[in-house]
Amino acid sequence: MKLLLKYLSVVVVMSVGAGAYAQNIDQQEQYDIFSVLNRFVISNAAAGQCYKPTMEEQKAFGVQYLSLMIQVENQIVLQNPEATKEDIDNEIKARIDPVTFKVEEEIKANGCDTKIAKGLVELYKFHSTLDLMAPALKHQK
Repeated sequence: MKLLLKYLSVVVVMSVGAGAYAQNIDQQEQYDIFSVLNRFVISNAAAGQCYKPTMEEQKAFGVQYLSLMIQVENQIVLQNPEATKEDIDNEIKARIDPVTFKVEEEIKANGCDTKIAKGLVELYKFHSTLDLMAPALKHQK
């Protein structure tokens, strides 16, 4: 898991513009599974408003997002072993909704032709090319 997070941290840092915006969402945020989730959420929110992904990109992004969500759910259970499915869903919603709202407000106020919006769209495209399971699988061998 730590190898995966280290890999994703490097990936996120490489995303100029989008990474800076993601850091502005929460200056104190560390590179953990929840910050990776934030980056997926912000890129998806921006792409939803500023980009028309191909079916292939949508499918690839969706596969990566589902893989990430499994890891997020597992982390929530590790932090709170008594969490019900409803608790987990509520925590995820509480994490995703404000981040999505901030991106939507940014784009609503400044449009899709800004450095931030363009960077987030590029981050979406990049996320659709990832294989989030690859580092974890390599580490297990």
